[in-house]
Amino acid sequence: PFVVCFCHHGVRSAQVVAWLARHGHTSVYNLAGGTDRWSLRVDPGFHGIDLCPGIAWPPARSRLSHFKH
Repeated sequence: PFVVCFCHHGVRSAQVVAWLARHGHTSVYNLAGGTDRWSLRVDPGFHGIDLCPGIAWPPARSRLSHFKH
């Protein structure tokens, strides 16, 4: 099995892949350029990922207490 990490531009996911590799995970990959590049080069119909359906992101300041850091 393997893990592909991704974010909007591929920077944060690259950091996650590096962290996982430092902690012994071997089959971890970064989507270079993130979902932004994916939408430009692979799937023009892709418009991002809705991680919290029905919830505006970023949440209003009053709703931040619902998210763990």
